[in-house]
Amino acid sequence: MISSKEIVWIFGPTAAGKSSFMKRLLIDRALQKQKGIEVYNPITPYGLGKNWQRIEDRTKKVEELVRILDSVKEDSYCILIEGQKRDLKDGFLPFLVRIRFIEYSHRVLFLWTNPKENSIRAQERKGGRSEEKCRKELLSLIRKMEDLQKIGFSVFAVESANSYAVLSFEMLKEKAKNF
Repeated sequence: MISSKEIVWIFGPTAAGKSSFMKRLLIDRALQKQKGIEVYNPITPYGLGKNWQRIEDRTKKVEELVRILDSVKEDSYCILIEGQKRDLKDGFLPFLVRIRFIEYSHRVLFLWTNPKENSIRAQERKGGRSEEKCRKELLSLIRKMEDLQKIGFSVFAVESANSYAVLSFEMLKEKAKNF
């Protein structure tokens, strides 16, 4: 068996359905194969401890990730990390993780919905966000994903409102011009 270790970040706007997508991806092998986003022996952030996402200090997050990955015994596995907007600020956590885990492959699944749909979801969940605010957030995150591409991450777009349709990140950027 070939040893394969991969870190997959799942990013997307507020209320895009990142947690739901991760949970479904973990149990639905058919979804993985159908969408070309197969993951092996997935480990979730929940395996990193329930408070991992709440850790503000990026160095501590990387240290916790090192601790967990050093304890994994499988030769091939994938860790799924639900990325947060704050992970893309200043310290740029995915970059820090990539430097620390150079022997891993790194990719991003960017889960998105159009701003109108996202606004509806956000209103149901968070008490309201305008379509314009959702559009700005989506475009800002797309720029951050471009930054990740520039430093070697593979980025794929997954449309959560369309049965998790996968399209190239380039196609999403074209679509975004009409948002």
